[in-house]
Amino acid sequence: DHRRLRAGEMEGIARRALAAGADAIVTTAKDAVRLPAAPAEPPVLMLEIAAEIGDEARFRERLLAAVAGRAA
Repeated sequence: DHRRLRAGEMEGIARRALAAGADAIVTTAKDAVRLPAAPAEPPVLMLEIAAEIGDEARFRERLLAAVAGRAA
């Protein structure tokens, strides 16, 4: 995490995934940009994650209070 993988590392991940019986390798969209070209098998699937804020007013209030606390 937080670094680019080398091609050999990706190949090793693919080999281990296949040996474990995995149907796919799953990564987040954030980390997918760090991956080198992957072997065809198993496929690499990208999980896209979205956040939804139910109570935007409360979230904004707490966020601003947290930021103000850091500035103090």
